[in-house]
Amino acid sequence: MLRRLGGFAEALAQRSVDAKDPISLENVPLEIAPLNAALNELIGRHQNAVDRQRRFVSDAAHELRTPLAALHIQVDNLRTHANGAQLEAIDELNGGVRRASVLVEQLLRMARLDDAASSRIRADIDLKDLVAAAVADHVAIAMKKDVDLGLSDDETCGVRLFDPEIGVLLANLVDNAIRYTPSGGTIDVVLKRQGADALVEVVDSGCGIPDAALPRIFDRFFRAAPAEIEGTGLGLAIAKAIADRNGFRLTIMNRLDTQGVIAQVQIPVWTERTL
Repeated sequence: MLRRLGGFAEALAQRSVDAKDPISLENVPLEIAPLNAALNELIGRHQNAVDRQRRFVSDAAHELRTPLAALHIQVDNLRTHANGAQLEAIDELNGGVRRASVLVEQLLRMARLDDAASSRIRADIDLKDLVAAAVADHVAIAMKKDVDLGLSDDETCGVRLFDPEIGVLLANLVDNAIRYTPSGGTIDVVLKRQGADALVEVVDSGCGIPDAALPRIFDRFFRAAPAEIEGTGLGLAIAKAIADRNGFRLTIMNRLDTQGVIAQVQIPVWTERTL
């Protein structure tokens, strides 16, 4: 009986936080069957509560998209009739609308990543293409800020990936690097081999992260950056969720050679993913 009880405890410990199926009664001692039934009921109530919370976040974010888009258009229209004294206030208003729009989009993405029941879109994508696209999409932003953004990739690092959301992971890392790197700084995006794995590094010369904040950088809405730098605190949380879902290792560390941050994504190269 104790052996069967140990098996029950092991099965319970191995369950995913998103598991919805009830705990099996097979090989469960009769004496703890009522406990098993109570646990299944608790799991059901917990899952329903989590599902309601996710639906609320998703629905609320979705409903906010239209009024924010309309508000953005109205602010632009207002700008055409403003004088010099009013333009500064309109620019601040426009910035607030832009930040709110970014937050809504990130909340929607976070809700989709949290929804374990949602189907995952599969695609056959080259890692080099994803890295190059993440850099290309941010070149104009980097140039506007006078940040030198460069790319170096290893031609031998041919890896096929199957989740298009990985592009979002890489884009978030590059966007973060640009956001926290001052004018005149540099950002190097490197794709290389590390043993049998592929490694993507985003190395910046930005402000760095306080050591006390490093353990919390993947927490939702947590921001370690100076207050004057815009951000929602969701970019790295989204990147971490995508990395975990795909079995990648995402690490963020301060540079040792100079000021700045190194973001690393270690991607296992399995046989079916290798060119």
